[in-house]
Amino acid sequence: MLQSNDTEKPYLLHHLVIHGVLAVAFLAVGWLFPAQYRTLHADALAQASVEQGQTLEEFRDSLGETSDQFGASQLLNLAAQQLGPSTEDLKTLPTAPALDPFFSPSHRRTVKARLGSETKRVNRLLALESQATDYAAAIILAAQLEANGQFHQDLNQQLHSLGLDANTDELREAMHAFSLLASRLTGPQLGLLMRHTESTLTLMRLAKIAKLQTLVPPFDTFNELDEKGKGDDVITSDELMSTPFLRLFRHTVEHNAQGQPVRWDTDNNGKLTREEWTALPFIPLELTEFPAVYAASVWSEQPEEVTRYLMTHGQPGTRWLQDAMRQGRGSMKMVLDRQLPVSDRAGLGHWLPSAAAFSLRHPNWALFVKFLLLGLGCIILMRAWNSFFTVSATGANAARDFILRRRAMACALFLTLVTLGEPIFLQPAQSSEYTVSINLPVLSEDENQTPTQESNIAMLATSNIVLNVILFLAFAAIQLFVYLTCKAKVDEIRHGTGAPLLKLRLLENEDNLFDMGLYMGIAGTALTLAIKMLAPQFGINLSVAYASNIFGILCVALVKIHHVRGARQQLIMEAEGTPGAQTH
Repeated sequence: MLQSNDTEKPYLLHHLVIHGVLAVAFLAVGWLFPAQYRTLHADALAQASVEQGQTLEEFRDSLGETSDQFGASQLLNLAAQQLGPSTEDLKTLPTAPALDPFFSPSHRRTVKARLGSETKRVNRLLALESQATDYAAAIILAAQLEANGQFHQDLNQQLHSLGLDANTDELREAMHAFSLLASRLTGPQLGLLMRHTESTLTLMRLAKIAKLQTLVPPFDTFNELDEKGKGDDVITSDELMSTPFLRLFRHTVEHNAQGQPVRWDTDNNGKLTREEWTALPFIPLELTEFPAVYAASVWSEQPEEVTRYLMTHGQPGTRWLQDAMRQGRGSMKMVLDRQLPVSDRAGLGHWLPSAAAFSLRHPNWALFVKFLLLGLGCIILMRAWNSFFTVSATGANAARDFILRRRAMACALFLTLVTLGEPIFLQPAQSSEYTVSINLPVLSEDENQTPTQESNIAMLATSNIVLNVILFLAFAAIQLFVYLTCKAKVDEIRHGTGAPLLKLRLLENEDNLFDMGLYMGIAGTALTLAIKMLAPQFGINLSVAYASNIFGILCVALVKIHHVRGARQQLIMEAEGTPGAQTH
């Protein structure tokens, strides 16, 4: 039997203060410790920049390229400006695509005649022209880069292998990707990038990222409709408000007024027609995020890792990579090496650099220390709670149930803190804009189609498995706490003082307490379903939501059938065996 022990509260007040302070300290340090599950902590990222702090401007200056106005340094300078605090004064980047001169047959013949006496690797590229005649300009340009020492040896070998295997489809696909990049970059820019591009897969990924980031949106996206649902087939500056196109449009109008070359508004009337809009082949690089992707590829000398990171994390990955590049080469290399999301939560690293350095060098041990501190904080917090609400156990079973109940509550609190403290659990499911194809929805003839096994597997793949497991365990821990609380109350009444009839009335009075498991289960299910509807990107599974209700039903059934029913039966028998007892 558990009894209140108020006489010990003055003595346990000292324990309450000590345990409370320790609990707050452990929880605060654990919460702010610079380590996170499958996520790079901002403090560890900053520490990596301290150890290897080359900036993008320093890398650009190390190239020593200043004479060529279309050189790679100009694009790197644009990327550095975009990563700066303000992007209002970005200048328009001049364009001289590397591929344009090679569309001329006479120019191609001149270059081929000059390259005919070059090395074997140059001739291997030139030999590909017979298998992909439509991409002759791109192939000769690639051979020109090879002759200049600006083409990766492994990429050359892979293209040569495709030619030997007569795999014309993959060869055409690779050269199409190369053409796309060559139509957006100048010769020096393309050469610096190809110097580090070591595979056709990386080449095609770079081309796909460049294409999606520079893709011109549909004209009707900005063309406002009137009340009758018809547009005026022109786009004004007001319709471009709050978009990066407004700055380019104004810049173009200013250039037209000064008699400079026209880039967009050909008739110089301050409005963009559908023909003028569609004539733009791609969005100018200064209005896109591709300069940062380009800078990361050549700065890290690992374009394969850059494309793999963006293919995995999509648009958020572009933002995380840019944040790392702002801090320095060390931070960028850390992001690319570990291929993990980046957290923006501050921690102890600012006040305790040694903790950030420990997290940088030993991420798994740092995560273990963080969870250990949170676990100890939850346990000590439960001890502080019990020091305030003191109880004494007169039996071994009551003491065991009390300990289990405290542990269950500490476990539920620990799981809650872990879920709220790890951003990976509350982020949308992994889906990259660079890998998912854009398909138009097709109206199905049968709207009530039965889900197939493939659709069920796809649905399961989009769920957050770790978050679902944590919620499942948290619901189980809460119901375990409720069960032990109800069981302790039944034992307290059964073994307490008083007549059997009085105990029966006390049991009846606790019916709402014995139904608490069902209330908690319904509340957990309703809350989880609400989160699933309002934030479906968290990937919460329906089975986890209903698990809370199922746990509640099992808890109430176990309490009422096994414990309450048995206690009432025993008390009724005791009342019948007592002389003069009356039952109702």
